[in-house]
Amino acid sequence: MATRFAGFDCSEVHGCPVLHRRDDRFKTFRVVIAAQRPLDERMAARAMLPALLQHGTVRYPDRPALARAREWLYGAWTGPSVGKHAESAILRLQAEAVAGAYLPGRPDQFGSALALLQETVLEARALAPEFPETLFARERAQALAHARAVYDDKGRYAWQQAIAQACAGEPYAIPEHGGEAALAALQPGQPAETLADFLRHGRMFCIAAGALPVDVEGAVARCLERLPPNHAQ
Repeated sequence: MATRFAGFDCSEVHGCPVLHRRDDRFKTFRVVIAAQRPLDERMAARAMLPALLQHGTVRYPDRPALARAREWLYGAWTGPSVGKHAESAILRLQAEAVAGAYLPGRPDQFGSALALLQETVLEARALAPEFPETLFARERAQALAHARAVYDDKGRYAWQQAIAQACAGEPYAIPEHGGEAALAALQPGQPAETLADFLRHGRMFCIAAGALPVDVEGAVARCLERLPPNHAQ
């Protein structure tokens, strides 16, 4: 049975809490499906996921093809992100697009955006064994350079060092990029393992707002049904 919380309609779909709020003042929608896991030494592999997943899918085999798929959704923005919140690591599968009700032919933008997100994580080229190690090495080098570049931003570097010192020995001391040493030691198969861990064991929840379709729960259910069975406690 649906309930209300902070202005959102709340329901549960396949064990995943779904909070959604329809607002006709907007002509776009935003939807996020998130998975939460404890923050630990796997953060470096997790932090690599967004960059690796942009290398395309089986059907869209490279970055330009994936960009064209988004263009077919009238310039929809879709993709994963990974960050930390307190002592948790959060994977967010998120999309923002113009609602189908305002487009010619009234296409199912909401369902199509969720389907593209699902394809991005389940059929990613970068997570397949045959993905070129040279591309993985390039993404790892870029992530490592980005982590080292924090030193040039004195404010961010001071904050990072303060957290590392204040929380030494605690999970919160791990930076969002996972740490330079962990990135340098990262092996090609590790990001795929962390993605599987997010999807199979992460505490899932979904939030959607804006110009939403009538059957939000049904669209989210179809997306979740394609994901691996979730065994979160």
